[in-house]
Amino acid sequence: MEALNIIRDSSRTRGPHLFDCEPINVTMNVREKLGENRMGFGAAVALILVAGSVFAYNFWPRGPRVHPYDAFYTDDDGKTFYRSDIYNFPPYDHDGKTATWAKVYEDDDGNRFVGYCLRFKPETQKFLQGKYQEARNSGSPEEVLTIMSTPNILVSGMEAKLPGDNHSWVPRGRMMQPLIKSPSGGNAYPVNP
Repeated sequence: MEALNIIRDSSRTRGPHLFDCEPINVTMNVREKLGENRMGFGAAVALILVAGSVFAYNFWPRGPRVHPYDAFYTDDDGKTFYRSDIYNFPPYDHDGKTATWAKVYEDDDGNRFVGYCLRFKPETQKFLQGKYQEARNSGSPEEVLTIMSTPNILVSGMEAKLPGDNHSWVPRGRMMQPLIKSPSGGNAYPVNP
């Protein structure tokens, strides 16, 4: 009956509340809270350090760093190789010699060697040099990397050859990914600059 009277009482603007209570003063600063629970704070810091160490161990880059704007080149038909800017668009003059891209491989013993050489056809080279100059002037030369990776450039616009004088240049489409063996006849793995 009491509850019925509360509902009928028109002097109340709000209904009865189960949680009507006085506000509690909860102003405790961080320093006081840490002073109360030093053991919990130490455990939290230790947990954060362990988690950070596990994260760093799992996601820290391992091995040699890849240089995305570099490529391997050879100016002696694959006998030796060097790393330089990817925007050289081979063939180009390097110390009075003609340089081409060198696709470098590594054998099981860690020895590196040139597996095959690549060069652009003259019309493709001229096209890429023009696109590179435009992209460089606009402040984004890496756009040329996208153009270089299109099938029209990779297959139709390039020539390839195995190292050595007894091999000749052929259209890249005829030698897309040759089976490369190490000089000793073992396994060979491609290497990035």
